[in-house]
Amino acid sequence: MPPEVQLMQIGTAFFGSAAVYVAAKLGIADLLASGPKSAKDLAAVTGTDEQSLYRTLRSIAGLGVFTELKARALPTRPCPTRSGQTLQTAHATS
Repeated sequence: MPPEVQLMQIGTAFFGSAAVYVAAKLGIADLLASGPKSAKDLAAVTGTDEQSLYRTLRSIAGLGVFTELKARALPTRPCPTRSGQTLQTAHATS
């Protein structure tokens, strides 16, 4: 791996964990437990900016935490994957 790529990976490694932390703190997985919701609906419930929340959910969808059911279009409907379900407060390993 080229050194500049390695440094880029090291420098940005925290992005994924920060985005998962935000989703967990906002209770996104709990809000999605009853089924898919749009980023607009999730933003309204959590008191967050729709576009910022969408970008956050999209970034962790790329990590396999949520699944975006409608590509690149708002409203997007993220659903928790098996790993995303562990963020739900009722989950046994939460």
